[in-house]
Amino acid sequence: MALGGKREGAGRKPKLSPIARIDVGAQAEAAMQKHVRKQAYSEMDAQLEREGVDLSEVRKNRKIIKLSRRKLSTGEMSLSNFNEALDEARHVIQTEYETDKPFIQRRSLKRIYGVRLSIFAEVAASASQRYGMQISTRMVERCWEEYLRLLPRPKPDAD
Repeated sequence: MALGGKREGAGRKPKLSPIARIDVGAQAEAAMQKHVRKQAYSEMDAQLEREGVDLSEVRKNRKIIKLSRRKLSTGEMSLSNFNEALDEARHVIQTEYETDKPFIQRRSLKRIYGVRLSIFAEVAASASQRYGMQISTRMVERCWEEYLRLLPRPKPDAD
């Protein structure tokens, strides 16, 4: 989309094609999600370590949740089925280790503060190399916002 100008064809022409903008936005979203997951796992591991839980077993069982999360994001699984899979995994783990402590916890991922610009800067550097032109952090942020508007949001099941 051209920036500025009221007439047809007026205004500044975009540097990147629409497909390239979506690609840059997807890279930024993937980097943000990776950072959020890393932060959440380190917080959970610290809490479980304080409780004296064997972290190697917990990390093995996280694969079940990762697979279910991937199916949920691609639309292969509904939100209620995801919650059922999560409850089933929790039950299996608790009966296997004969404990009442939850090895799998539902947590809403916190919004990341203070690192967003550094993530955008990393994406801008890699995109600049890929496309052979200077891409600013602000352009990455705009591409990310456009990408988020295109994403479908999972809707809660109407039961």
